[in-house]
Amino acid sequence: MKHITLLLILFLGSASVDASSHSKDKNHLKKDCEEMLAGIVWLLEDADKEWAFLRDYPEGSPEFIEHTLKIKWLTDVAANYAKIYEVFCKKKKKNNH
Repeated sequence: MKHITLLLILFLGSASVDASSHSKDKNHLKKDCEEMLAGIVWLLEDADKEWAFLRDYPEGSPEFIEHTLKIKWLTDVAANYAKIYEVFCKKKKKNNH
């Protein structure tokens, strides 16, 4: 359930980032970027928690595989949103050429 909630937040947040990128309101875009970054951090923290479960189960067991798949999903989604963040939110350095 919390994964579904997070996905809804991230999808709705990405839609507002797209809409705000066409507006002149930099504060709105900044808020969206901050929320996206918080979502990325949450995904990575949750993946880190899943690693702790791996110590409790033998490699190859159904529980081990389940937690490994969760880790992969969480890190894949975090990587995708990190790329979106990089494109829309990260300040670009100006070339002095």
